[in-house]
Order: sequence, then structure tokens, then C-alpha cells
Amino acid sequence: MSTLTNCDIPYRIQRSSLKYLADGTQRSPMAIEAVQPVLSASAIATAIHDASKFVSKLREVARAARDLPPPLAALRRLSSNSLQSSMGSRRKSMEQRTSRAKGTAPRRKSTSGKGARRSSVGARKSKRTSLEPLETRPSEEEPRPPVESEPEDPADAKATEPETETGTEPWALGHSQRGDSEELRLAYWASREGRGHWSVPMVRDLSQMPFLGESETGLEAAIAHAHKLGRTPLLIDSSGRGTVDGHFAPRGEVLDAKRMWQDEKTGARTHAQVMKDARKALVSAMARGRPFVVSLTNAAPDFVTRYSADDSLPLSLFDRSVVEALADFTGEGSLDLWESGLHPFAKLLRPNDLELSGQFHVSEGFQVIVTSQLDVASYASRLALSVPLLKMQAIAPVPW
Repeated sequence: MSTLTNCDIPYRIQRSSLKYLADGTQRSPMAIEAVQPVLSASAIATAIHDASKFVSKLREVARAARDLPPPLAALRRLSSNSLQSSMGSRRKSMEQRTSRAKGTAPRRKSTSGKGARRSSVGARKSKRTSLEPLETRPSEEEPRPPVESEPEDPADAKATEPETETGTEPWALGHSQRGDSEELRLAYWASREGRGHWSVPMVRDLSQMPFLGESETGLEAAIAHAHKLGRTPLLIDSSGRGTVDGHFAPRGEVLDAKRMWQDEKTGARTHAQVMKDARKALVSAMARGRPFVVSLTNAAPDFVTRYSADDSLPLSLFDRSVVEALADFTGEGSLDLWESGLHPFAKLLRPNDLELSGQFHVSEGFQVIVTSQLDVASYASRLALSVPLLKMQAIAPVPW
């Protein structure tokens, strides 16, 4: 770009130097080869003048900022000790103000060791009373008469006793408010009637079930109440680890129902062999007095039409009333199940199952329990055609 002609622009342009440009209309060619438009020399000079004013303003601001002390340097002048002392004095004044409003002496913090403490208790008392306001300080000439305490009325004392919340369930009260444990047990199970399943602790937890007897667990109490209602317990194990089956494995006869149809499907065992092994496990549980656990795991074998027979694995096995009728054949001196033929389970027995006396008696402790590892939300739909759910009570044990 070519330089201006016929005009001289100084470093600092004053308005007086622009007068001659305002009168005339001097124009200077600013284009090369007449491509760009011709600009007015007065307009260019005005723009340069405004720019020079802006630069001078920036210089003045920079000079003023250089003369002022920086903020960080001003902050460094305040040491940490001065800040702490100022804050401490302010806190002390606030404590004195609040203590005067309350009528008590301000609390002083000891800044020295043990030597700075007062050795005389009376000196500390006198100093504390001297800091009290005059209105709250007792007069020495007029001692206050002792206030006699009135005898407490037993009716008033009874009225001031805290009342028990009405919304609290009776089994959740304290030990002194529990009352009869049998009443608590009835109230606990009455509150769970009508539910799809019972969620109970698997172990002995007195915080949730304070009515438990000695060495009684929550799972045992739930199974006993299901038997009382005439239902076979269906234990829903949602942990996916087989916790419930592992609980009954060392103390009962566990029938792996999933393996029954898997072996039959793969050809490992025939249907007759599957039913024969199931009959042996059931008779062994009755003879030894152990729980007979039908473990469904996460499957739904068809016990209604496929895996049930009167002479090997009767469907009445899931009926609590039929199992409870074995009480007449349980224990010494009871009826002989083999000869009587009065019970449906008599068809299960074979001559090899009899005792040395030629009889068969059910031992104490026999019961039927069904376990499943399905979810509590889907077990009903999955097992509706597998087992008679109407004769069962779903229980969801909580391991911990």
C-alpha cells in the first residue's frame, strides 16, 4: 500500500492540525492500479487520531497500575500470627457478649501449661462470680431461702411417663413390653396372612422375631407355622448359590428333581430307574426321621403328570394333611404302616424296607420340604403346572 501524499501526519495528531483537512476535500489515491476506491485524506487522518488517543489512554492506565502496589504484595504483609490474633480477639469478644446476654461467665481457654492454672479453688470461684452480671449475682446481705421440694404425686408421675407409639407392632417392642411370647407369635403371623410369600430370617434373629423359643431359628418358625396352616413349605432361594439346599443337605434326604428329567432326557437313566431312586430316597427319609427335600433348583419338572406314581412317588407327597396323618405310624408303639395299609404311603414299602421285626414305623422328624431357586416374582408362573402350588406356602428365607 502506497504512502499518503501532500500531507504530513505527526506521531500525536491534534485537532488543530485537522482544520485544514476539514475545509478542503483533498483526496489521495490509495489504490494500486486504480482497483481500490479512492479514500478521503481527512477520514484517514481522523481514524489515526482516534487510534492515537486510544494508545495514549492505555499508556496512562498502565502507568497508574505500575505505581499502585500489587494485591498479593499487600496480602503478604499480613502474617499468619496477626491473622490468628485478630480472629482470636474477635472470637473472644463474641463469647463475652453471648455470656453477658446469658448471665454466665465467659469460658476462658488456657494458653499456658499446668503452672498457669490456679491452685486455689476459691480464687477461681471468686473470679468466676466477679465476671457475672450484677443482676444475676446473689446478694450477700440477703441470703436466698432454700426451696423446699414438694412431694411428687404418683398420679402426676404416671401422667409424665412416655407413652408407647400406637403404630409400633407388638413384636417389635422392648423386652419389658413384649408380654406373652405366644401372643406375639400369633400377631406376627397374622400380619403376614394374605401375602404371596413370607420373608423371614434364616437364622435366629430376635430383633425381627422376638418370640422365638430357645435355639429356634426364623426358618424353623416359618416352617412350623406353615405346617400349622396345613401347607407344605416351598422355600424360595433367590440367592442363586443354593444356600437353602446346602442348609438341608447334611440333615435331610435331598431329591435333585432337575437331575431326574436331565438324566432321562440324556439317557443316563430310564424313567423307571428315576422313579425307583426317588422311592428309595423317600423311604429312607421316613425310616431315619429326616426331612425329604425336593430340590427344584431353577427348573420346573412335571410332578403332576410325569414324575408321580402311587407306588414310588405319590403326588399326595405335597399335601401336608397326608404327611401329617403319618403321626399314627410314627414312633415306638405306633401302628405298623406295612400291615395296616391305611395310609397312601404304605404302597411305597417293599419287603427290603422293613425292620427286623417285619414292621415299618416312621421315625420322628420326617417332613416334606420343596425348594426352588427361582425368583419370588416368577416362581408362581413357572411352577403352576409343575407342582400343586395351592397346597404350599411360599417362604423366602433371608440368609443374613
